[in-house]
Amino acid sequence: MLSEPGLYQLQLPKLPGYRQPPVQSIEVRAGQFTEHVVQLERERL
Repeated sequence: MLSEPGLYQLQLPKLPGYRQPPVQSIEVRAGQFTEHVVQLERERL
């Protein structure tokens, strides 16, 4: 949870069996709820 509005960068760790998601920028605005969905892609064997 964030307490300050602003532009944030989200870098997720590599999860076993999934491709590394790219770094994503998220803008959080004051007084608003921000939802961000990360779509994971399975690695091909």
